Amino acid sequence: MRRRILRLLSTLSCLLAACGSSGLPLPDGGGGSPDGGGTTDLANAVADLAMVRCVGLDEATCRATKGCAADTCMECSCTPTFVGCRAASAPPVECPALGCLQPLCCHSNADCPMGALFCIAPGASPGGGPCFMPTPCKVDGDCAQQGPTWICAIATSACGPAAMGCVPGCSRDMDCPEGDVCRNDHHCVARPCMSAHDCPAEFACVGGGCARLACNSDGDCGAGYCVEGACYTSLGVCEPPAP
Repeated sequence: MRRRILRLLSTLSCLLAACGSSGLPLPDGGGGSPDGGGTTDLANAVADLAMVRCVGLDEATCRATKGCAADTCMECSCTPTFVGCRAASAPPVECPALGCLQPLCCHSNADCPMGALFCIAPGASPGGGPCFMPTPCKVDGDCAQQGPTWICAIATSACGPAAMGCVPGCSRDMDCPEGDVCRNDHHCVARPCMSAHDCPAEFACVGGGCARLACNSDGDCGAGYCVEGACYTSLGVCEPPAP
């Protein structure tokens, strides 16, 4: 790879030296020909150099490198598989045909059939759920009779607005959303951190706690995807609203 890059740089140097100050090929004997052969060679060398510069980069580096494009393929899920980096001017890779049903993936509601489906971020719920009337509360102690792990938190129900009520708390980190941990009081809180290395992918360390990165486009998310203004490791899924 290094030898190829050096050869391309050498070619560029020779071709540039053979051009006049106007950038046009010199007459015969100057490394070019009146028919533009030198200019064509220069363009080809530049294209080859861009291709070599992009090939082999990981997805995040590829996205961040000007002139490069990251190719991904879908595999019956909304987690695209990175298949390689190429020069932006090169044709995209052809993905294999799928032998399964591919879900409708999305970055925002604009990607879903208007009024019928909504873009649900990875790990999020389309809402709704069972209809119940939570026991009103102000502190966790008000929920002690419900069970040892019950807490007072925002409760949502399909038949009423969200309000403070008694709900099951967490018992382990896996019971919490990504980026959170389960405290001894059965509440999920942001994972403590010193730097982004202490947090999951697509999170930053903010004020000593892991927080999901905000974004406007996939380019703000390293190797992730911008879904409804936040970074995730996969795309959202278009789903109907919960009944």
